[in-house]
Amino acid sequence: MTLHTLQELVYAAIHNIKEHGTFPTENGLYDYKKQLHVKSQDPPHESFLKNFAKDIVAFGNNDGGIMLIGVEQDQSTGVCTDVGLSTDQMSLIRSIDLNDVTQRLRKVLKAGVNIDLQPFQIGSRHFYYLLIEKQSQILIPAADYPDYKLQKGEVIYRGSGKNELANESTTDFNRFLHKKAEEKHADFMKIWSQLLPEVFQINPKDVIILDPGANKVYAFNSSTNSLSSSELEIEA
Repeated sequence: MTLHTLQELVYAAIHNIKEHGTFPTENGLYDYKKQLHVKSQDPPHESFLKNFAKDIVAFGNNDGGIMLIGVEQDQSTGVCTDVGLSTDQMSLIRSIDLNDVTQRLRKVLKAGVNIDLQPFQIGSRHFYYLLIEKQSQILIPAADYPDYKLQKGEVIYRGSGKNELANESTTDFNRFLHKKAEEKHADFMKIWSQLLPEVFQINPKDVIILDPGANKVYAFNSSTNSLSSSELEIEA
């Protein structure tokens, strides 16, 4: 999901909490955190990443996610309580520069991550929500980062209410790959179903396909009678 879609969902969720006292079920989309665990010597963005880096990777590898910060959930009953954040916690989160966070994540994951962090209130109590956009590529730590609870090569994704490790076993990894293949297939079919009327009027031999992500161009090769690729310089 995009940040825009997640924004609409979190607005609806906050409205239901305020008006009806009903909380979304903790699942593949929603999660709760009572407060941040911090060390006084850490800069704000490091405190943030130590608390949320693993969740950001997991939600980013799934369909995106929403974290409500300042809400406590009883793990045995599933009951949520909007306890709110202390003044110190609010000040800490308010001082976080998301540019520092995303730049650090880019070094950790070798990929960009889109997130948003915003305050909200319920009565006199203060909270934050964190939105994590679904990422177009799989996020994998490039090295071990024990402070972030991340290990090199781990493929973490959000399962049903918890973070799952996709490459812990062959079965887990196959399940994750199947899920991603279904997502790609759905995206592919959606795009091509919109293009089909035009495609039928075009000779495939006259089509050139650009792949900016891989810096390649694909076209019909008359000598081999097949689609072939070559490197392409694509300026940003």
